[in-house]
Amino acid sequence: LAGPTTLLRSSSGSITVADLKGSAKIQTSYGSIACRDSSGPELDLKSGSGSITLSNTPFANCVARTSYGSISCTGFQGEALKLHSSSGGVTVTEAQADTVDLHTSYGRLEARRVATANLLAHSGSGGIDIACSESCPANLKATAKTSYGSIAFQAPPQFAGAVRLSTSYGSVRTALPVTLTGAISKKNVTGQVGEGTGSLDLETSSGSIELK
Repeated sequence: LAGPTTLLRSSSGSITVADLKGSAKIQTSYGSIACRDSSGPELDLKSGSGSITLSNTPFANCVARTSYGSISCTGFQGEALKLHSSSGGVTVTEAQADTVDLHTSYGRLEARRVATANLLAHSGSGGIDIACSESCPANLKATAKTSYGSIAFQAPPQFAGAVRLSTSYGSVRTALPVTLTGAISKKNVTGQVGEGTGSLDLETSSGSIELK
């Protein structure tokens, strides 16, 4: 498929797209969406009930939303990546974008080899496991929060900036050389790594936190 903007819509059925060039808006009320080997300025995917799969999709801006289902993204490159599921896990492997926004109301968030300057990861109920690429900037700004679940976060080796780790029920652990500020607690760590302007804010209401 090729053209300035491609519009695809299904009331009840899955949609698969490959080798698309240009912007696209794809929507289905009941069914999955798969997009691979495609590129362009804008990609907007929405499923009322079904999974969404992205593979090798370099778009400037990509938004994928599903009410019931998982979201999987592999091989993304662009300016902004936004993946939101109301009920389902979100998985990202090898993504490069200025901003990465991952959200699920019920499910696990997992990201591997992610290169970004701004990372948002939020789960209403589920664990979060993030591993940043070494190509992330030293002033990375990342926020990861979940109400129920543990958080594991691997920062880029050159990270420098503020660190805040907080859990209500669980423990916190960091392998980074954090200069602590304020009171020391098994459930809360606040401090600074180096002299940079980055920030890591990791918070869970119930679960452990590990910063690597």
